[in-house]
Amino acid sequence: MIITIAHHKGGVGKTTVALNVAEELKPDFIIDLDAHDSISIINQMRDDKLDVRTVGSTAKPKDELIKLIKESDNGKLILIDCGGFDSGLTRIAIAASDLLITPASDHVTEMIGLTRFQKTLDELSEKTGDKIIAHVLLYKMHSKRTDFSAMLEFINKRENLTALNSPVSHLAAFDQAMNNGSLGVTKHKSTKYGKAARQIKALTEEIKSLLEHQKLHG
Repeated sequence: MIITIAHHKGGVGKTTVALNVAEELKPDFIIDLDAHDSISIINQMRDDKLDVRTVGSTAKPKDELIKLIKESDNGKLILIDCGGFDSGLTRIAIAASDLLITPASDHVTEMIGLTRFQKTLDELSEKTGDKIIAHVLLYKMHSKRTDFSAMLEFINKRENLTALNSPVSHLAAFDQAMNNGSLGVTKHKSTKYGKAARQIKALTEEIKSLLEHQKLHG
């Protein structure tokens, strides 16, 4: 199974989400498609290394990406962290995904970004013949917010967007865990019992449920 975390807008938190989700889901490996090699650099600072692979430095990155993606046929769970831009490699990752996750807050610029991303999904859906749906993760939301109705209304009006049920707040714990061992919040001793960790665990349980549904129903 392939989980792709993608959005054409930078700075939305894709790599932070990827790291924290990886701590719980324990994918067989992570593919780093970010031009800045963010998760690869973070991984180098960890004592407990994740299996992170890159394709950008290879002679034929497209062929290498496809080769790695095909390992999912052998039952491997693959997590792909995409950069904040549109590219041929990102489109391959999106098209190959069993679950596409797109982090976004409810700021107006995020909605504009989602509208642009939606056009890419339309193009890929037409090209592949399969309807590609992005599961929008409400991310970096105010910690005291409980009403996401405006954002949900925006998402629900779009055929190829759907909202995940597990929002993740903008909390200092994420930076705290990252700055002290390059860990996810569920693994760092000072954050693993807090709100951020509970939210990540809820998110990963939802992801597991969606993947299981995908296995059963395709």
